Amino acid sequence: MFQIYEQGGTGLISFSVGYLVPFLLLLLLFLCHMLGAGDIKVFCMLGGFYGWQVSVTCIIYSFIVGAVISIISIIIHPKLLLRFQYF
Repeated sequence: MFQIYEQGGTGLISFSVGYLVPFLLLLLLFLCHMLGAGDIKVFCMLGGFYGWQVSVTCIIYSFIVGAVISIISIIIHPKLLLRFQYF
């Protein structure tokens, strides 16, 4: 509603594109049980309000932060081979 109020009819298109791009990018990860539905909803709403570029940038940064946290976890818990077998 905010996008329609601010931009008129193009606001609906802007919101739809911003909502669909993260959804389509993350759908495969959701189907493989690697990402939860709540995460996808957050990225979709972020894209709806701020545009798909901001949402994709946020997705990239959050994947990088998740990778760093995973590497730290692997270093702290030295069961590296077991974790790779699970992967």
